[in-house]
Amino acid sequence: MKTLFITGTGTGVGKTVASAWLCRELSEQRHKVAYVKPIQTGGIPCGEVLLSVDLEYVKASAAKMVGTLCCMNFHIPASPHLVAERENRPISLDHLIEKMKAFADETQPDYLVVEGAGGIAVPLNNQDEMHDLCKALNAHAIVVSSSALGTLNHSKLTINYLQQHGIDQISTILMRPESELEVIEKDNLLRLTQMAPNLACLPHYPGLDSEKGSLPEDFQASETHFELMPWTI
Repeated sequence: MKTLFITGTGTGVGKTVASAWLCRELSEQRHKVAYVKPIQTGGIPCGEVLLSVDLEYVKASAAKMVGTLCCMNFHIPASPHLVAERENRPISLDHLIEKMKAFADETQPDYLVVEGAGGIAVPLNNQDEMHDLCKALNAHAIVVSSSALGTLNHSKLTINYLQQHGIDQISTILMRPESELEVIEKDNLLRLTQMAPNLACLPHYPGLDSEKGSLPEDFQASETHFELMPWTI
């Protein structure tokens, strides 16, 4: 099993859209894929159940997956450490790892796709940040970046932070802007791929900010580079 940890340069950059595409793409290649959302904040009440919006989106987009799991789901849409404190439900790194290990043992996937909350430096509690979860899983980090103005700084900081904390397996997924690429965006695409191997460039899509509950069937990457990835089976 290979674990892929989806993080991003910030909130709203497109992690869930990228996760949905990746889960669907790997499933279509006849790999067994399972998806985990360790921590969901801003869950949606549905009767007596609190739904993970990210999990439901990925599940609807990649129907061939062998399983999905949300470890902890919180009502308040805020940083994990804050909602855990407000709802009196402490987040334990060991607890998250234990639940994911049991889930992986049950589903036996080729790929375990884990989508983080926010960016890689988001605190889980007073000791741990999101990168600690990525490292504990011995995961390959995939940084979802925008190709628009300002992304070079955000992406470089994220990649450097991962490396500083001992995470060296890093690649990127680039989210292209809605409009035709201009000079700035084209240069950003080039420089971002020099920071870390690029897995794919994905077209603009409204994702969770729209009423659409899943990726459309014709949603395709403009380019993919699976053959460059050291974790490809």
